[in-house]
Amino acid sequence: MKKTISLLLAMCMLLSIVPAMGVNVSAGGGTSYQIFSEDFETLSNIERWNFSDSDGMQNGWISSIGWFGDDELPAGGHFLASASYINDNAKEFFDGNYGIQNPDNLVMTPEIEIPAGFNTTLTFDVFAADPEYAEEKYTVYFDTGEMGYILHSERLDSTASFDSPKTVSVDLSNFAGQRGTITFRHHETSDQFMICLDNVRVLASETASETDMVNLEIFVVNGGYENAGIVTGEGTYAAGSEVTVTAIPNMGFGFWGWSAEGDIPICDTLSYTFTINEDTLLIADFFKAPFDDICGTDYYFEPIRWAVDEGITTGTSAATFSPNATCTRAQVVTFLHRSIGCPMPMPESPFIDVTGGEYYYDAVLWAAGSKITTGTSENTFSPNDTCTRAQVVTFLWRLFGCPTPSTGSNPFTDINSSAYYYNAVLWAVENGITDGTSATTFSPDATCTRGQIVTFLWRAAH
Repeated sequence: MKKTISLLLAMCMLLSIVPAMGVNVSAGGGTSYQIFSEDFETLSNIERWNFSDSDGMQNGWISSIGWFGDDELPAGGHFLASASYINDNAKEFFDGNYGIQNPDNLVMTPEIEIPAGFNTTLTFDVFAADPEYAEEKYTVYFDTGEMGYILHSERLDSTASFDSPKTVSVDLSNFAGQRGTITFRHHETSDQFMICLDNVRVLASETASETDMVNLEIFVVNGGYENAGIVTGEGTYAAGSEVTVTAIPNMGFGFWGWSAEGDIPICDTLSYTFTINEDTLLIADFFKAPFDDICGTDYYFEPIRWAVDEGITTGTSAATFSPNATCTRAQVVTFLHRSIGCPMPMPESPFIDVTGGEYYYDAVLWAAGSKITTGTSENTFSPNDTCTRAQVVTFLWRLFGCPTPSTGSNPFTDINSSAYYYNAVLWAVENGITDGTSATTFSPDATCTRGQIVTFLWRAAH
């Protein structure tokens, strides 16, 4: 496998690797208790970390979230990556220069307290994206704020790959009673490919008395569906530990949120991080989604639920929404028409290809009469043509009265100021309706999926 392979194909090799998600680990005949844990599965957790790009090439450690299509990666498969070479296929995932890199990239955990009276160990998985270009150097530090201590440093080789990640274990017992951050630094490497980091754990082995330990129990509410999803984080911890619990809904299910004993709401996010000081019971509440082909971890999950509740769509069948199917021009204007209460259309159709009796007839006539669309020609609408990203944001922009963007700054290299959709795209980005397909591209001619369109509508409405 060469480093010129596309990033997506390379990363899909991770399908064979499912990181361990248990909180209790047998080590040396005893039980270890989790002080800190990060699987990089959710952006909210990753945002707790600090990132530093010291080399100035604007390509630091980044998350793999967003690199994969739906259903291409199993639960527990995301990671952090830092590149020493970025090819043409991978550059859309990075913000800075591509080609050969000379990284000096740092990523730091939140502050962690190393407990006294325990044998404490740091473990993590590290591997290279390409076994033929795997000589990536990295160093791990423990930083107390006053001084940084080197914990581990090595240069990888082909044995630490996607197929066989290397698990590294480092003793932290010398730092007992101290608070600090753990830093992973990718440096002194050039023209290789990519180093990946996953499953960072800080574990305290059992040398304290039982009174220092507390239990975390998770009660799952699933509406009678045994396959609604799974939860991670349940187990025994040292009192005062930082704990992260995560709910992972299966396809066809969503997640209401976490609550405490007594049905006291805590949060509606998939992950919840807190400090555990006593025996604790948490409740994880799953629910059946309106369609079998969407999941609570999908970016379009809430927009689709909203669209169904508002009567904007009923799906492609009673059980399916088909979020990845392309959307036609007729479907898009129908969504728009329904989103504002199905106002009365103009009396006659100006288009020879839009006739009475079609589900989209009133919607197209309303859109034409409201100047949301002028058709694909003077007398045609082309209802069955797929709708592009540029067309969708233009329809939305016109629906909102063609507001002038407050800034003339254009972040996209593929959007020309003379394009009919120029102001619409800038307005959509400015209002958080879309942020493009990368930091520098909007892909105006790419077709829009049903999931993307209801997401645009939902963001515009909120």
